[in-house]
Amino acid sequence: MKINDLRKLKDEELNAKIKDLSTEYLDKKFSILNNSLSDTSVLRKIRKDTARIHTIINERKGHE
Repeated sequence: MKINDLRKLKDEELNAKIKDLSTEYLDKKFSILNNSLSDTSVLRKIRKDTARIHTIINERKGHE
């Protein structure tokens, strides 16, 4: 996701997005372990999106 799109979301939506990404990460991780997923770069993209969201949340906490 783009950082500008994430900045437009509210905190509750960002927290829900983190939960969705964490479940997706686990699903993809198990798929790799079962050799049913060949593109392992998906895990890195999910981790980076999660880090972006955490960064936005921390920035908002700092400005309050």
